[in-house]
Amino acid sequence: MIDVEQLKSSLNIVDVIDNYVPLKKAGKNYTACCPFHGEKTPSFTVDENKQFYHCFGCGAHGDAIGFIQDYFNMEFIEAVKMLGGESDKIPVDKVRQNITRSKIRLPLNKDPHNANDVDKFLSRCELMSGHYFYNQWQVLRLTDINKNNISIALYDGFEIKFFNKEFLYGSCHIFGDLSDKEIILCETYKDALKARAAMNKTCVCFFNDKNLFFIASQLKDKKLMVISNSQECDHKADDLNLIYGRFKECMN
Repeated sequence: MIDVEQLKSSLNIVDVIDNYVPLKKAGKNYTACCPFHGEKTPSFTVDENKQFYHCFGCGAHGDAIGFIQDYFNMEFIEAVKMLGGESDKIPVDKVRQNITRSKIRLPLNKDPHNANDVDKFLSRCELMSGHYFYNQWQVLRLTDINKNNISIALYDGFEIKFFNKEFLYGSCHIFGDLSDKEIILCETYKDALKARAAMNKTCVCFFNDKNLFFIASQLKDKKLMVISNSQECDHKADDLNLIYGRFKECMN
């Protein structure tokens, strides 16, 4: 019987994945076009130090064993046997499975909130001047970066409340036209409103610092500036080599 933990410690995920998906060195990590969804520019990253892979496009992630499972549509024990040398052949009934994703591309394997649930909530709201309101809250339509509706949130001028009390990674609120060459990424909705009014540029509110990598990766062909509201967001913007600062700093 194969000792799984010992097997993991003996593997280098870069060597495992590079056998099936050619990797290129990019800084401290390795990148490639994701094998699990169609793309022209690489969003698939392999971290050799942490021994895991992650795709910022479709959300696929895992360790070396998980990669073999997903790439060949195998069960866990089959992948372990293959990597452990007990089997060097792919079972005849197993073929590589390209994971198909919906047109709405969300990271971390999240699905959009149910459209019927969202519609039921909106039916309880008041429509005024083209905007929905729920008591004192303004209802915000949250989309993916392609403007597909995926969720909603409530805003009272200070606080954001998300649908079903859950922030959906990959969701954002877009002010303007994403075809613009310069786009401002804002961590808070309030800053996005201010930036839109003050600078008259397309703004994308990404709401959560953990969401910045995904949103920025989808807009990598644009000139991006980040208006941050936390040190965590500053660090992530710095990792992405993006210009960043607080709202007042960006106005100077």
